[in-house]
Amino acid sequence: TLSQACFEGEGVAFEAKVLRFDKKTGEVLAEAPEGTFQGWRFSAERLWAREGRLLFAAPRFFRQGVEVAARRAQAAGDAVRLEDLQAQAFGYRFRAREGTLSQDRFVARELFATPCQKGEALALWGERAVFDLGQKRLLVEESRVRYYGFCLARPHSLLLDLSRPLKLRFPFLLAVGDGVTLGVQGLPLWEPGIPLGQERTRVTLVLSSLGGRGPQLRFGLTRPEGAFSLTLGREAFSLAASGRGVRAKVYEEDRGYLEAAPPFPLGPWTLAPFGAVYAAPGRAEGHAGLVARGRFRGALAGGGYTLEPRLRLALGPWAAYGGRASWQKGAFSLSLSGTGRLGGGGSVFPALREPERLAAEVRYGPARAYYRYDFEGGSGRLGAAYRGPVWARVEKGLGALSRRLELVAGRAEPAPPPGGLAFAPELGYDFGLGRLSRAGVTVAYSDGCLVYRLRVRYLFAPWPDEAGGLGLSMGVALP
Repeated sequence: TLSQACFEGEGVAFEAKVLRFDKKTGEVLAEAPEGTFQGWRFSAERLWAREGRLLFAAPRFFRQGVEVAARRAQAAGDAVRLEDLQAQAFGYRFRAREGTLSQDRFVARELFATPCQKGEALALWGERAVFDLGQKRLLVEESRVRYYGFCLARPHSLLLDLSRPLKLRFPFLLAVGDGVTLGVQGLPLWEPGIPLGQERTRVTLVLSSLGGRGPQLRFGLTRPEGAFSLTLGREAFSLAASGRGVRAKVYEEDRGYLEAAPPFPLGPWTLAPFGAVYAAPGRAEGHAGLVARGRFRGALAGGGYTLEPRLRLALGPWAAYGGRASWQKGAFSLSLSGTGRLGGGGSVFPALREPERLAAEVRYGPARAYYRYDFEGGSGRLGAAYRGPVWARVEKGLGALSRRLELVAGRAEPAPPPGGLAFAPELGYDFGLGRLSRAGVTVAYSDGCLVYRLRVRYLFAPWPDEAGGLGLSMGVALP
């Protein structure tokens, strides 16, 4: 029997308060050992070593942000078999009936996992889970996603990227103006092989103007490689689809177009020859041309710059030119973008529609100033904004909007405490119109896991790109 003793064997080394060695059986018993096993740090109440096997009582294993505790464990070779285990890794909590721990993998059976800091409102169950320690990814097989005990989905397999914060958003939409508008916009769909919260497929289903003058149904499906949308209404119809370098649309009055612009990378440039065909009753036309886009990065005056020139040449003839330039150094950034046109350019084709615009922005930390002007519409805005615990924005209308001078201020949305509420009001006044321009409040509630937000806002004097009247939006997300 030794006190404050050390032990070192193949793949294992530890220190213990008490170390006993039985010469007859060759068994080693350690009290309160602490050490390493196959790259994992561990501690335990007791440890037994005999004939190449290690037995742990109440062990805890630590490695790279992962902590695994079990009622008991047995090691043989380079793996540890655990019983009744609990684990914490990268903001998730886990429980499992049994599991196997090796140098770069952790396999568990009958797994329970939750991203909730408190409680288990959102939970994931799985028959088997494999945690890749190198890639920090967890694959759960025969999984079930539950919300307060209700099953939301039963994907065959679900992938979690534990190296990135889980971003879950459920964007519900509800507005009252010309009738009622409700639905979901940009709702992510689970995809096999894509980590939860990083879905690339999003769906939109919105019923708008219910009870109003022009009720419509909008459905959309978007993916990185393409998109599809459908609009149905009393006096409106459109069907659109797009893919890599191709898009088509059919809409009311038997009109439609087809555009093709396949991209060809050429060093820092991308060339895209395009063609467009338009058809309508008694009318048809076609256009062709070339689009060139570039992207250049470098260092200038101690900061980094990006140049993105753009040139479009179309038979007609006409040309459009422009692009974007930006420079950043620390918390300071400057950007300038715009589009100009020589000749025509007004067309029903999105590929040929080239509005003449100019925009500039200066940022320093949470403050920014900006300028935007649409030369065809003859209007623009000049504004400044600050984002902090209390935010404010002032905007001066230009051209056709020169009467507008709006000041809006509010409180940033705070994180509500578990079981508590948080409020973020906002209020706007237009000094040019001499009246209140907007008022609203965001209410947030946390159940200890998810945050539920309800935003109510009324626009008395909307800008051209805003919808006036009462608007409500709801969302559920992880904090």
